Amino acid sequence: MKKVSKTKAQLVEELALLRRQVTELEVLKNEHEQTVGTSQAEEESKERSDYPKAPVRKRVAGLKTANKQLQREVAERQRAEQAIRKSEERYGTILEEMNDGYFEVDLQGNFTFGNKTAVRNLGYSLEELIGKNYEAVTLAEDMSKVFEAYNSVYRTGQPARNFRYRVVRQDGSLSFFETSAFPLRNDKGEIIGFRGISRDITDRKLVEEALRTLEEQHRIFVELTSDYVYVFRVDPTGQPVLEWISEAFERMTGYTVEEFRAQPSPFENIHPDDRLATVENHRRVMEGETTVIETRIIVKHGEVRWVRNYARPIWDNSHSRVVAIYGAAQDITERKKAEEAVRRNERVLNLFVEHSPAAIAMFDRDMKYIVASRRYLVDYNLGEQNLIGRSHYEVFPEMPDRWKEIHRRCLAGAIEKADEDPFQRKDGRLDWVRWEIQPWYEKEGEIGGTILFSEVITERKEAEQELTKYREHLEELVKERTAELEAKTEELQQANIRLQEVDRLKSVFLASMSHELRTPLNSIIGFTGIILQGMSGEISWEQRKQLTMVKNSANHLLSLINDVLDISKIEAGRVELSLEEFRLNDVVSEVADDFSIAVSEKGLELIVEVPENVVLFSDKRRVKQVLMNLVSNAVKFTERGAVKIAARVLDGEKLELCVSDTGIGIKEEDMSRLFEPFQQVDMSLRKRHEGTGLGLYLTRKLADLLGGDVSAKSRDIKGSEFTFTIPLRKA
Repeated sequence: MKKVSKTKAQLVEELALLRRQVTELEVLKNEHEQTVGTSQAEEESKERSDYPKAPVRKRVAGLKTANKQLQREVAERQRAEQAIRKSEERYGTILEEMNDGYFEVDLQGNFTFGNKTAVRNLGYSLEELIGKNYEAVTLAEDMSKVFEAYNSVYRTGQPARNFRYRVVRQDGSLSFFETSAFPLRNDKGEIIGFRGISRDITDRKLVEEALRTLEEQHRIFVELTSDYVYVFRVDPTGQPVLEWISEAFERMTGYTVEEFRAQPSPFENIHPDDRLATVENHRRVMEGETTVIETRIIVKHGEVRWVRNYARPIWDNSHSRVVAIYGAAQDITERKKAEEAVRRNERVLNLFVEHSPAAIAMFDRDMKYIVASRRYLVDYNLGEQNLIGRSHYEVFPEMPDRWKEIHRRCLAGAIEKADEDPFQRKDGRLDWVRWEIQPWYEKEGEIGGTILFSEVITERKEAEQELTKYREHLEELVKERTAELEAKTEELQQANIRLQEVDRLKSVFLASMSHELRTPLNSIIGFTGIILQGMSGEISWEQRKQLTMVKNSANHLLSLINDVLDISKIEAGRVELSLEEFRLNDVVSEVADDFSIAVSEKGLELIVEVPENVVLFSDKRRVKQVLMNLVSNAVKFTERGAVKIAARVLDGEKLELCVSDTGIGIKEEDMSRLFEPFQQVDMSLRKRHEGTGLGLYLTRKLADLLGGDVSAKSRDIKGSEFTFTIPLRKA
């Protein structure tokens, strides 16, 4: 026998029908009992009467027959009652165990019944729920919706299905319900209330809300991103037909969607040099491969821009052919420009290092060579080997562990150096090396690797060892070794002269190279300034941002080159002072004006206390340069407070200029190397403050040149004070 599945609503309706049948059976039973009692009384009365016996017997027989019929009906109805009770128990169990809530309310909306699920969903016990009005558990904003649903059931007698509203649980929390309501009728078919089946859909609503939020976010992302997204449909001939493309396409290329559709080919705006690669890439996509390619496109106004294109094929249901292509294109023009700028800077750096008269080698974080000077190859007998990309430890397999440990410390930020260090070569020869290793930094302030400055001093060391040996045995060998000692001394002097000449030549070389580097840098700064001023046409905000970074970096590099040039000239003895009379106030005012913007941007106060009418006879430009360096340092390392410039005349012959600040100060242990070249007293500051460590070194050199001196005093975190003293009249 086929089992028929019934809905919960049908089961509820059958239960109501059975209840009505039970009521009817109760009425019939009572009538039957009354009928049986009456028949028995009549029979007894007639037996006592004087009626004739034959009619009596006939009537008694008829009554007995009727009695048996009634007994059969009573028995049948008792079985029906038992079946109804079992059915009620079965349907009651179903109601209690069903996953959805079942409830009944009267016409006033008061709860009269609820199953376990309905009670649990509302957070009440059954006793607490009975008699409570549905308004007490319905959110006020949704009451009109719920009232309209029940009113519709009452007016039409038809169910109201799947209406949604929010309920307030006993603990005050909100849940979303989906309910179907049915009329509840009495035995006469009159509507006396409502029956309902409800389902808690809170989790589903939350998921739906989350999906709607994600869809909205995705839509906004697609429309606002600078990258554009597209969908191509592939027609039966294999040709791509534009189905959809985001608005960012027009912002990037200048073409409207209609203009793009009108082009004879989707590859029309691809740069001619990249079309062959683009067509090949499309062929791979049509074969089912997901691809990424970087190409140039020509936008509407003729500009060439770089894009990174991602394309993914979509197969048909049978996986027999590609029916669509989903893709996205990202504008990478600025990245390409930055990469080209990096490559250009690398070429300049390589030339600078390669032709340096010193032994220089630059390494990445894995101690692999980036560049090495010719002198380095000569000093370490490396011939014409190409070191680029090779490991330092591969080139020198005999490298001792202690040097590897030094390299690790430098890669962690330390600066290491040694005036003389033994280096055992793999052929057994011992070399002596003077070296310095320090980290170099990426633009973001991260350590990119190390740079090694070295000099093989084996000859000098051997000479020193010989001299030591001669001194130990001087009394015994004084006569026979005098000539040799003088010869060795002469050789040593010549070696020192050569070393001095090499040092001088280094300075001359740096000066010449600085001149050569300044010329292209000035062009970069000049032309960048022209573009930023809009003289060559309008530029975008992103272009202005990137060009400003280029100009700032070029100015920073030019400042560094100027410092290197000044130091080189001073060390080479090629600096000539331009002496003139000038007022101290004029120089100090110019410096204060130059730093007014920087001071204002940092929220600092610039205090000037300079006596009137102080006249100096010196090199005005160099005096200003010293003062600029000192004030620049003070502003750079001061985050709050003030920078002060003060001056006074000492004994009518000297001028004392003092620049003080309320900045981070200098630790006592760092004071000794404050005026050394390429030094910053706290290397961790490089992540926050740009600098090469040449400023104070150059300042002291200029002060010496002007016949004066520079000194400093400071306390850590308490600020610093630099004092520049020069004669009022340079002799």
